[in-house]
Amino acid sequence: MKKRYMIILICLVFSLIGCSRQKMNRDRTDSNTSNRLYMQTSGNVGSTEQRYFFPASYSEQSGKINIKCNLEVPQEFEMYNFHIPKVKDLRQYNTGKAYTYFIEGKEILEEQVQLKNTYYTLTDGSSIAIGECLSYDLPESEIYRRIIRSSERMAPQRDFSFGTGDSCVTKIKELLEGINYPIEEFSFSWFSTSGKEYSILEQRAYEDNVIGSKELKSGGWTEDNDAYEIYAWQIYENIPIFPQIMTTNMTRAVESYQRAPISAVYNKKGLLTLMAEAPYEFESTEEIAVFKSFSEIAKNLIKKYENLLDDCSYSVTRAKLAIRVYFDKKQQYQAEPVWYFEVYDNEFNMEIAMFNAITGKEIYLR
Repeated sequence: MKKRYMIILICLVFSLIGCSRQKMNRDRTDSNTSNRLYMQTSGNVGSTEQRYFFPASYSEQSGKINIKCNLEVPQEFEMYNFHIPKVKDLRQYNTGKAYTYFIEGKEILEEQVQLKNTYYTLTDGSSIAIGECLSYDLPESEIYRRIIRSSERMAPQRDFSFGTGDSCVTKIKELLEGINYPIEEFSFSWFSTSGKEYSILEQRAYEDNVIGSKELKSGGWTEDNDAYEIYAWQIYENIPIFPQIMTTNMTRAVESYQRAPISAVYNKKGLLTLMAEAPYEFESTEEIAVFKSFSEIAKNLIKKYENLLDDCSYSVTRAKLAIRVYFDKKQQYQAEPVWYFEVYDNEFNMEIAMFNAITGKEIYLR
């Protein structure tokens, strides 16, 4: 059976705070609507201090490494009022309501209990997992999970005749809200993929040996396969949260819609697949974060690559402010604000670099 697991500166002049907060509403500058991030612009950021610490973009070249990227910082982020995050535990949705919605009144073919989840296979071919995570899959959803984009950032947002992308997001929210899942703590996004586009993606996957000939969709792709792919990230004080699994090794650390704790595919038949991981429960703290300026973070990033004993050159193409959740030595949840970097060498191999946004120290990924 298929099982899918998945700042503050100490203020020098308090009057600047109120002034800065009033000015922080500004237009979206990132034309990529799929990731729903806002880029800070030097003309509209609230104060001189914040512009200095988090400029709209950063460019610096030093020996082996060239940094040239926009800084992905949500518009609503308040560096003058950001509390140190503390994770209490995972939060449980209402598993009884989930059972009622997905299983009650249907015939169960098979039931298994493993770890913290119960897995069901129904006679209609659908499979459901209820427990620490929630997953739902119709048989035809498998083809959509195999044909994936490398990134959502260039994906289109076109509406199909069976319903708009926003209306399908609303249906997913209503479903999750019905099982007491805290959707108010999540930022939802979507993109659309036509049957023709799926066909192109499938062919590329085949040519790259990602899938074999037996995995090609029989009968090809048509307009009936047009679908919305919906995903959502949990948010803490307006900063997206990277789940614990994303910082266990280099491969899993790559940020994309595939790593989001909520994901779904919706087409003219309705919901084809849904995965919702247990959200984190944060405790409120009174400790205000004092962030390093981005130039200080960049200095440490440059030092990391300048010290490598190789002949490669490196380019930093992406910088994103996020919250990293991880296990400490006692296997307890901890959280910290980080800068996430995508770095390419001269052979176009990508790796991820992360630095604590408060201490400036590198977070080492295996």
